[in-house]
Amino acid sequence: MWGTVPITARQATEDDVFEGIHIPKDTIIHFPTIVINSNHALWGDDADEFRPDRWDELKNVLSTQLLTFQHGMGSVRTKGVNSGLGPRACIGRKFAVTEMRVLLAILVGSSQFAKVEGFKVEKYSLITMRPKNGLQLHVSRAE
Repeated sequence: MWGTVPITARQATEDDVFEGIHIPKDTIIHFPTIVINSNHALWGDDADEFRPDRWDELKNVLSTQLLTFQHGMGSVRTKGVNSGLGPRACIGRKFAVTEMRVLLAILVGSSQFAKVEGFKVEKYSLITMRPKNGLQLHVSRAE
């Protein structure tokens, strides 16, 4: 899954230790969400496929160890990786999720979708991630 922001950074506000690694205060840590989300070691051979139900299948010990953060906030699962966690999390996250639910409910209930044969989605990134040449779908009114 592609997050809208392919990489984010945080600065340590105090000395800390994570997975046995000492992180000094003021260290800047980059989280490459695009790499985390497409990592075959974490998600399996189908890591490049859009399969949102994989979030419900986080039983793999490696996935849980690498993607559960317990510092300062209790246990926070990986759904926060794409929109950030804590006081610097995306301020529009809840609104965006609600907006997408409403839009999807309307579209799914009244439309049929089919991919355009031969069209390949290419990633394009500046600050946010999006399809390079748009996303081509055949959309028709549901019968």
